[in-house]
Amino acid sequence: MKKIIFVYLIFLFSCSIASQSASTSNTPSVEKNLSVSAGEAHTLILDDGKLFAAGRNDYGQLGDGTNINTNKFLLILSGVKSISASGLYSAVLKNDDSLWMTGNNEGGQFGNGADFEATNVFLNVMSNIKSIVCGGSHSFIISNDGSLFVAGDNQKGQLGIGINTSTNRFVYVMKNISSVGCGFEFSMIISNDGTLWGAGNNNYGQLGQTSFFQQINSFTSQMM
Repeated sequence: MKKIIFVYLIFLFSCSIASQSASTSNTPSVEKNLSVSAGEAHTLILDDGKLFAAGRNDYGQLGDGTNINTNKFLLILSGVKSISASGLYSAVLKNDDSLWMTGNNEGGQFGNGADFEATNVFLNVMSNIKSIVCGGSHSFIISNDGSLFVAGDNQKGQLGIGINTSTNRFVYVMKNISSVGCGFEFSMIISNDGTLWGAGNNNYGQLGQTSFFQQINSFTSQMM
């Protein structure tokens, strides 16, 4: 009798293990490589190299070839590794390190020599790019060698180039840059040595360590 019970228990244990294995192997993974970036009224989603977009599109900021707003995410591009959206335009970096932009270009933020020209399809702007960050109407890019280039609206000195003149071509600023962040009319950068630098509008003290309302048109160290 004990032998029968023992064999029965082994049978139940084996069935339990088999059931757990089958359940594990047939369960799809919920892990996804997702990132999101939002503009004034449009959203970009990057899902395993595929770009999806939804929202306001009157300036072509979704890059789907139309100027029609949509409340459903549309598949726009594949082979994309990073995204950035702000204001009324969008930018993506493809797997080959090429930079593509779409939407409003009123400040010359595409850096392609054009002003006030909107497009509803992604245009190839530059190559050998490591990262892109979009501001209100200005763009910051870091090249693969760590050099910082800027373009677009500069009325508040947000490009940090020493003057308040806007530019529709990417202008070199400095090297050894690790990351950047762009607000509406100001910009912040971090160099490879960990120091923080800021330029642009400071009406709320957003640059830090600088007097309120003092505009800075050259990047100034903001670390204590």
